[in-house]
Amino acid sequence: MTDPRTAMQAGVAIIHQELNTVPYMTVAENLAIGHEPSRGFGILDRKTMLADAAEKLARVGSDIDPRTPIGRLSVGRQQMVEIARAVAEDAKILVLDEPTASLSKTESEALFGLIHTMRERGWGSSTSPTAWRRCGNWPTG
Repeated sequence: MTDPRTAMQAGVAIIHQELNTVPYMTVAENLAIGHEPSRGFGILDRKTMLADAAEKLARVGSDIDPRTPIGRLSVGRQQMVEIARAVAEDAKILVLDEPTASLSKTESEALFGLIHTMRERGWGSSTSPTAWRRCGNWPTG
């Protein structure tokens, strides 16, 4: 793959250590960036945006309220939002850049639980071995 667009088209998503969110916008607004639903004449359809966000979050097993400003969430929950965005964009492989670097042990365990569930559903993921060891959750098989 020669560039990020080619990777996205091939179903590869990268979740960077530095989150790609807008802190003062809601979770729903962050999930809709670049794909904002409208009711015509450029009017944002907030009801659809909230429903779409709730569906995206549910696909990754998250109970985050889509109306919450994303900057109020912990780093771990913001990562869940980033993963929900990747899932919604039909990514089949997630590349996680040092995903546990700024997470608590509880958040790390939740993240690896999600990764395990996604693998069971046929998704691929890649993360640093250091992250797995730090969490005490080195994958088997």
